[in-house]
Amino acid sequence: MWTGLHNENQSYQEDDITDPRTWLPGYGKGKNAPRKKPSAVIRMNVAPDEVPQYVPVARESDPATEKESILFASAKLHRAEVDFGNPFWILFNIPRNYQAKGGDLGKTITRWDADPGKAGDEGERETNELKTPWWAITATEIYPVGVANGVDQTMLARASARLCHQTIAWSDRSRYPVPLHAAKQMDLDHPQYRRSAPPEDQEDEAADE
Repeated sequence: MWTGLHNENQSYQEDDITDPRTWLPGYGKGKNAPRKKPSAVIRMNVAPDEVPQYVPVARESDPATEKESILFASAKLHRAEVDFGNPFWILFNIPRNYQAKGGDLGKTITRWDADPGKAGDEGERETNELKTPWWAITATEIYPVGVANGVDQTMLARASARLCHQTIAWSDRSRYPVPLHAAKQMDLDHPQYRRSAPPEDQEDEAADE
């Protein structure tokens, strides 16, 4: 919707903008544009193919076996260092089931390496890891852009991360800040959702129902 949010346009300067109406909210050239220009625009991205994903880091190893025994996972807000341009922040979301027994297999092995186990008498049985619940750590990118002078980007990132903690109906974290999450959910739950879709798409959806 807003071309100024795209990665390929982050190197552009304001003088390079060909159509300021679609650059960022409030960037038009009308007489009311300066008053409507927000102090900052924060881009939230949860696409797994675009956002850096969680990689476990070994913290200590067992001297006897020389195997890494502890893997560290942090749900705190991380600031990513960049070679140029503005920094961005990553908020890792660790599901509760991931922290439960068997839910964190994915941090050390893949499904190709999972042990299928074996049946037998008690004491000889081996757990089938393929049937164990597998959960993944997801990531949310927080990227303040179009920040006005005197506005701290770190403060904006922390505020966005805190709003992800203040969920409406559950105790875990949401992928988006709660105002954006609630707005999206109300749109999805609306009885006339996708009312602007082409007629052929609406017919296909009605057939599926």
